[in-house]
Amino acid sequence: MSKKVVTLLKMILVSIGLIAIVTIADRKNSNDVGAEYETDNTEHYFAMGTTISVSVYTGRGSVDDTAIRERIVEEIENLDQKLLSWRNAESELGRVNNNTDRRNRISTELYVALKQSLDICEDSEGALDITIRPLATLWNIEGESDKEFAPPTNQEIEDALKKVDYKNVELISEQYGETSNSTEADYYVYKNSDDIIIDLGATGKGYALDKAKSVLDEEHVSGALITVGGSVLLYGKKDDGDSWKIGVRDPLKPNDTGAMIGYLEFEPGTITCVSTSGGYEKYKSYEGKEYHHILDSKTGYPADSGLLSVTVVCENGLVSDGLSTACFVLGYEKSLPLLKKYDAQAIFMDLNGDIIVTEELKDNWVEK
Repeated sequence: MSKKVVTLLKMILVSIGLIAIVTIADRKNSNDVGAEYETDNTEHYFAMGTTISVSVYTGRGSVDDTAIRERIVEEIENLDQKLLSWRNAESELGRVNNNTDRRNRISTELYVALKQSLDICEDSEGALDITIRPLATLWNIEGESDKEFAPPTNQEIEDALKKVDYKNVELISEQYGETSNSTEADYYVYKNSDDIIIDLGATGKGYALDKAKSVLDEEHVSGALITVGGSVLLYGKKDDGDSWKIGVRDPLKPNDTGAMIGYLEFEPGTITCVSTSGGYEKYKSYEGKEYHHILDSKTGYPADSGLLSVTVVCENGLVSDGLSTACFVLGYEKSLPLLKKYDAQAIFMDLNGDIIVTEELKDNWVEK
């Protein structure tokens, strides 16, 4: 078997594990929350470096659910390859990163994704930093490597941190139009440093949920469930009218993708997004110590906030995705003002295995 095939298989297995972070459970009269809710209208795909599942509920069946699923997946694939992928030099973001000109004209859609992401960077005081890529590349915890992992030196970290600062990314909106009702704009992103690499990996999967929601709104379906890695969109109601149940994976059992600490239950008709971040998702070991992939841009090291995982619930997919990372870096106490600002709720699990649920989410939470 070729090395390329082996690497692809590893990526798929990792992505399946990420799906299990937040998974659907719908076994009546059963506490087996770890099982996915599978029906004939559920299909699985691979995009954005992860596994995607799409379930569409059409009520009386007057809507072509297959066509809707395919449209959603096409939108997500285009979002990744044509707009958001920092790895793809031909994507819009890839061209911005590789362009020697610091000022780059960008599409409205990329402007929206960058604006929302930068707002979270600012509001979290850099706990989320979309310029973290030079540091992430240095640690290389997410990638495949033939050589044995070893943490970088302090000097290497210091050098990488000089290239990391979301404040070096500025968005510019130049308005034009004859009246306030017809005003349009040209959008630009300005990089204040040649070393800046913009990476929307911490918000892109959530933004994909927002794209999926737009499709569902247009198609007038009864309900749907979309998962993109560790982010989930609940939309409307299922054909059987049952509530939604979202299992939250147990980070103390990283090798058991079916192990759950509990589940969130939402009434039929709910439209919301759920995103989970945890240090158990991707990590490497060195001399008996584990180093996870969620990095703190202030220290240059994996975040050490006393948490094992954070699950965030809010209406916006990009926000839920970005906040789950930011809150993991900040820790429980410092996360509360940030969650309040975005009208979001969360479930925290600390290093002792204790679970903390924010007030407005307690009625939805069932602990195993």
